Amino acid sequence: GEVSRQTAASYISLLARVSFVRDIPAWNPAMRSPVHLRDSKKHHLADPSLAAAALGATPATLLLDFKTLGLLFESLALHDLWVYAQANGMGLYHYHDSRDLEVDAVIAAPGGTWIPVEIKLSSAQIEEASDSLIAVEKRMVAAGNNPPVSKVVIIGFGSQAYVTDRGVQVVPLDVLAP
Repeated sequence: GEVSRQTAASYISLLARVSFVRDIPAWNPAMRSPVHLRDSKKHHLADPSLAAAALGATPATLLLDFKTLGLLFESLALHDLWVYAQANGMGLYHYHDSRDLEVDAVIAAPGGTWIPVEIKLSSAQIEEASDSLIAVEKRMVAAGNNPPVSKVVIIGFGSQAYVTDRGVQVVPLDVLAP
Protein backbone atom coordinates (compact mmCIF):
# COMPACT_ATOMS: atom_id res chain seq x y z
CA GLY A 1 0.00 0.00 0.00
CA GLU A 2 0.88 3.65 -0.12
CA VAL A 3 2.57 5.44 2.75
CA SER A 4 0.76 8.52 4.03
CA ARG A 5 2.49 11.90 3.97
CA GLN A 6 2.49 11.97 7.78
CA THR A 7 4.07 8.49 8.01
CA ALA A 8 6.74 9.42 5.46
CA ALA A 9 7.51 12.60 7.42
CA SER A 10 7.93 10.61 10.63
CA TYR A 11 10.26 8.15 8.88
CA ILE A 12 12.38 10.99 7.49
CA SER A 13 12.49 12.64 10.91
CA LEU A 14 13.71 9.40 12.48
CA LEU A 15 16.34 8.91 9.76
CA ALA A 16 17.56 12.49 10.28
CA ARG A 17 17.88 11.94 14.06
CA VAL A 18 20.18 8.95 13.47
CA SER A 19 22.17 10.93 10.84
CA PHE A 20 21.10 8.64 7.99
CA VAL A 21 19.44 11.52 6.13
CA ARG A 22 20.65 15.12 5.90
CA ASP A 23 18.22 17.92 5.10
CA ILE A 24 19.38 20.70 2.80
CA PRO A 25 17.24 23.78 3.45
CA ALA A 26 16.10 26.26 0.84
CA TRP A 27 18.25 29.37 0.56
CA ASN A 28 16.66 32.59 1.74
CA PRO A 29 19.11 35.38 0.84
CA ALA A 30 17.24 38.35 2.29
CA MET A 31 14.33 38.83 4.61
CA ARG A 32 12.54 41.18 2.21
CA SER A 33 13.74 39.83 -1.12
CA PRO A 34 11.25 40.27 -3.98
CA VAL A 35 12.37 36.88 -5.34
CA HIS A 36 9.82 34.25 -4.35
CA LEU A 37 11.65 31.07 -3.45
CA ARG A 38 10.26 27.64 -2.84
CA ASP A 39 10.98 26.90 0.79
CA SER A 40 10.81 23.13 1.08
CA LYS A 41 13.96 21.35 2.14
CA LYS A 42 15.55 18.52 0.20
CA HIS A 43 16.47 15.22 1.82
CA HIS A 44 19.74 13.50 0.94
CA LEU A 45 21.28 10.38 2.38
CA ALA A 46 24.24 11.27 4.57
CA ASP A 47 26.31 8.79 2.57
CA PRO A 48 25.32 8.04 -1.06
CA SER A 49 26.92 4.60 -0.83
CA LEU A 50 23.92 3.66 1.34
CA ALA A 51 21.61 4.31 -1.61
CA ALA A 52 23.89 2.37 -3.96
CA ALA A 53 23.90 -0.57 -1.57
CA ALA A 54 20.12 -0.43 -1.09
CA LEU A 55 19.69 -0.51 -4.88
CA GLY A 56 22.12 -3.38 -5.24
CA ALA A 57 24.13 -1.21 -7.62
CA THR A 58 27.50 -2.28 -8.94
CA PRO A 59 29.96 -0.27 -11.03
CA ALA A 60 28.78 -2.20 -14.09
CA THR A 61 25.05 -1.56 -13.47
CA LEU A 62 25.67 2.13 -12.72
CA LEU A 63 27.53 2.57 -16.00
CA LEU A 64 24.37 1.33 -17.73
CA ASP A 65 22.15 3.76 -15.78
CA PHE A 66 23.62 7.27 -16.02
CA LYS A 67 20.53 8.87 -14.45
CA THR A 68 20.98 6.92 -11.21
CA LEU A 69 24.75 7.38 -11.35
CA GLY A 70 24.21 11.13 -11.76
CA LEU A 71 21.90 11.28 -8.74
CA LEU A 72 24.41 9.39 -6.61
CA PHE A 73 27.20 11.67 -7.86
CA GLU A 74 25.14 14.75 -6.95
CA SER A 75 24.54 13.37 -3.48
CA LEU A 76 28.26 12.66 -3.05
CA ALA A 77 29.19 16.19 -4.16
CA LEU A 78 26.56 17.72 -1.85
CA HIS A 79 28.00 15.73 1.05
CA ASP A 80 31.48 17.11 0.34
CA LEU A 81 30.14 20.66 -0.08
CA TRP A 82 28.30 20.39 3.24
CA VAL A 83 31.51 19.30 5.01
CA TYR A 84 33.54 22.13 3.47
CA ALA A 85 30.83 24.73 4.12
CA GLN A 86 30.52 23.71 7.78
CA ALA A 87 34.31 23.80 8.22
CA ASN A 88 34.29 27.41 6.99
CA GLY A 89 31.33 28.66 9.03
CA MET A 90 28.98 28.64 6.04
CA GLY A 91 25.76 26.82 5.25
CA LEU A 92 24.67 24.61 2.36
CA TYR A 93 21.31 25.31 0.75
CA HIS A 94 19.42 24.69 -2.46
CA TYR A 95 17.81 27.30 -4.74
CA HIS A 96 14.52 26.92 -6.59
CA ASP A 97 12.39 29.97 -7.27
CA SER A 98 8.80 30.52 -8.34
CA ARG A 99 9.88 30.86 -11.99
CA ASP A 100 11.33 27.33 -11.83
CA LEU A 101 14.91 28.60 -11.94
CA GLU A 102 17.12 26.39 -9.83
CA VAL A 103 20.67 25.42 -8.98
CA ASP A 104 21.79 22.33 -7.11
CA ALA A 105 23.39 24.14 -4.20
CA VAL A 106 24.17 27.51 -2.70
CA ILE A 107 26.99 27.89 -0.21
CA ALA A 108 26.24 30.97 1.87
CA ALA A 109 27.70 32.82 4.83
CA PRO A 110 25.98 35.23 7.18
CA GLY A 111 26.27 38.71 5.75
CA GLY A 112 25.41 37.94 2.15
CA THR A 113 28.41 36.07 0.74
CA TRP A 114 27.15 33.29 -1.53
CA ILE A 115 28.29 30.83 -4.19
CA PRO A 116 25.82 29.05 -6.50
CA VAL A 117 26.86 25.53 -7.52
CA GLU A 118 25.71 23.16 -10.23
CA ILE A 119 26.71 19.49 -10.10
CA LYS A 120 27.05 17.60 -13.38
CA LEU A 121 28.55 14.19 -13.95
CA SER A 122 29.52 14.98 -17.53
CA SER A 123 31.65 17.86 -18.82
CA ALA A 124 29.22 17.99 -21.76
CA GLN A 125 26.77 19.73 -19.39
CA ILE A 126 29.06 22.62 -18.39
CA GLU A 127 27.42 25.20 -20.70
CA GLU A 128 23.91 24.29 -19.54
CA ALA A 129 25.03 24.45 -15.91
CA SER A 130 26.73 27.82 -16.54
CA ASP A 131 23.49 29.17 -18.03
CA SER A 132 21.65 28.30 -14.79
CA LEU A 133 24.33 29.83 -12.57
CA ILE A 134 24.41 33.06 -14.57
CA ALA A 135 20.60 33.27 -14.64
CA VAL A 136 20.44 32.92 -10.84
CA GLU A 137 23.15 35.54 -10.45
CA LYS A 138 21.24 37.99 -12.70
CA ARG A 139 17.97 37.33 -10.88
CA MET A 140 19.47 37.84 -7.43
CA VAL A 141 21.46 40.96 -8.38
CA ALA A 142 18.37 42.48 -10.04
CA ALA A 143 16.52 41.87 -6.76
CA GLY A 144 19.14 43.87 -4.84
CA ASN A 145 21.35 41.09 -3.54
CA ASN A 146 25.14 41.06 -3.69
CA PRO A 147 26.60 39.19 -6.66
CA PRO A 148 28.10 35.80 -5.81
CA VAL A 149 31.79 35.65 -4.97
CA SER A 150 32.09 32.75 -7.41
CA LYS A 151 30.00 30.49 -9.63
CA VAL A 152 30.96 26.80 -9.65
CA VAL A 153 30.20 23.72 -11.74
CA ILE A 154 31.38 20.49 -10.15
CA ILE A 155 32.01 17.74 -12.69
CA GLY A 156 32.77 14.05 -12.35
CA PHE A 157 36.25 13.98 -13.77
CA GLY A 158 38.99 16.16 -15.15
CA SER A 159 42.64 16.89 -14.64
CA GLN A 160 42.37 20.30 -13.01
CA ALA A 161 40.02 23.13 -12.13
CA TYR A 162 39.71 26.08 -14.50
CA VAL A 163 37.65 29.21 -15.13
CA THR A 164 35.58 29.51 -18.31
CA ASP A 165 35.42 32.65 -20.41
CA ARG A 166 32.00 33.27 -18.77
CA GLY A 167 33.61 33.45 -15.31
CA VAL A 168 32.42 30.05 -14.09
CA GLN A 169 34.81 27.84 -12.16
CA VAL A 170 34.75 24.22 -13.37
CA VAL A 171 35.98 21.88 -10.63
CA PRO A 172 36.37 18.11 -10.91
CA LEU A 173 35.11 16.48 -7.71
CA ASP A 174 38.49 14.89 -6.97
CA VAL A 175 40.20 18.29 -6.78
CA LEU A 176 37.43 19.99 -4.76
CA ALA A 177 38.80 21.38 -1.50
CA PRO A 178 37.80 24.05 1.03
